[in-house]
Amino acid sequence: SESESESESESESESESEHPVPVSVTTTTTTTTTLLAPHTSSPPTIDGALDDAAWSAAPPTSITTDYTGAPVTSPTTLVRILWSDDALYLAFDATFDPPLTAPDAPANTEYEHLYGYDVVEAFVDADPSTPSSYREIELGPRGQILDVAVDLSARPHGDVAWSSGMTHAQHVDDDAHRFTIEARIPANAFDRTTFTAGDLRIGLFRITGHAPSPRLFLARFPTLTPRPNFHVPERFGVLTLAP
Repeated sequence: SESESESESESESESESEHPVPVSVTTTTTTTTTLLAPHTSSPPTIDGALDDAAWSAAPPTSITTDYTGAPVTSPTTLVRILWSDDALYLAFDATFDPPLTAPDAPANTEYEHLYGYDVVEAFVDADPSTPSSYREIELGPRGQILDVAVDLSARPHGDVAWSSGMTHAQHVDDDAHRFTIEARIPANAFDRTTFTAGDLRIGLFRITGHAPSPRLFLARFPTLTPRPNFHVPERFGVLTLAP
């Protein structure tokens, strides 16, 4: 309903822009699901096409649930992840139900309220010993971005002035109702000079629509919150950087 979508929008605005301490979840069990990111010595060209040979080695994972864990069959969202010695690579291949919403802002610019529109997101914690601190990467299919250094133990909870230094590109096929997004995030965005094989923590999300129209809040690892809130690091999955 209209009132429900307004409520979801308000909740998402609070959780995304102010980064509150996560609300209590319905169970204390943490996810053990692991995603695999192969190493590449021939990184993909960041052009949004997703046609580089390197991506064929990356196993796809689908976002098929919303934040509560309820199944969502449409629209579809496929994600692949790679890593090299100096960067992490993300690829999103998604269908959409028109209209594909975007802010009135130029492509390739940062937009603080991008979560209010169609967007895909990756929350990456490169140091699982500090679960309240992680990097938030938001990518809009029309080219707008947002990157935030999150620290839930501090106030404010997110530094929106921080820059990941990422490279990104996207392609939208409005006739086929499909978009693809590709991004390279350098290791120094995670306070590292290089990546090595091992485990990170990750949340993968997607938001569709723009209030007051109905919206979906999708999560590869559901946060199980009463209202939409992606900032629940204890719900992140494991991302294994494979040798």
